[in-house]
Amino acid sequence: MTSVVTTALVFLLTTPASAAITGTGTCVGITSPLTANLTCVGDVYVDGGSTLNIGNDTANVTLDVGSGTVCVGFSATAPCNTLAGSGTIIVDPPTATGTYGRIVATNMVVASGSVIQTNGTGCPASQSYDASIPGCANKGSGATAGFGEGSDATTNSSGGGGGSYGGAGGSGYVGHAGGNVYGSVDLTTIQLGSGGGNNTVGVGVAGGAGGGAMRLDVSGTLTVDGTISANGTNGLTGTPVGCSSAHATIII
Repeated sequence: MTSVVTTALVFLLTTPASAAITGTGTCVGITSPLTANLTCVGDVYVDGGSTLNIGNDTANVTLDVGSGTVCVGFSATAPCNTLAGSGTIIVDPPTATGTYGRIVATNMVVASGSVIQTNGTGCPASQSYDASIPGCANKGSGATAGFGEGSDATTNSSGGGGGSYGGAGGSGYVGHAGGNVYGSVDLTTIQLGSGGGNNTVGVGVAGGAGGGAMRLDVSGTLTVDGTISANGTNGLTGTPVGCSSAHATIII
């Protein structure tokens, strides 16, 4: 009886695979966070429970696997053929320079339940994206200054306006204006989403941050059974109430 129990305990402790980010070929040494450009030849696997962060605070970061495949939610066997739970890639662009993260691959597969996202990594509350900087700055209400940030709320019972990107931000509670439309039809130009307006009365409540930006260069096949997103975040709840923020763009 003792021998059977001991064997069972060893089996339970040693067989479950730990979450891992792995690579083949010259991509074998990939780790998270990836804060500098990495060019390698091979495949990259982000398996269940793993998160690969790409980005730093000052410059674009590119993961370039060339002729290889990026597999999100798969274990490292053959390219993207063994599901391994939900993997995540977070692309975090530096808001100070308004740039973006980039992934270059021949093929990319995002498994069901897995995510590539840059949610809430755009301009913070009460800041607009300004291409002339380029970067984020408080430019004044979008309704009056022509930029993307939502108007700040000025009474306890009101909410700030929504931030914008390719569409106008929604008005906040009691009519505080949302941000103005901006963006570019030039797909080589990538801009961050603007933040929602704050409520500046009393203790103050922050609006949401805008969606970030990422560039996915896939020359072969992109298969998405999971999610690719660049959403803004909601403002903080309570009284006074902040507003939700804008979405940004994804280039594929």
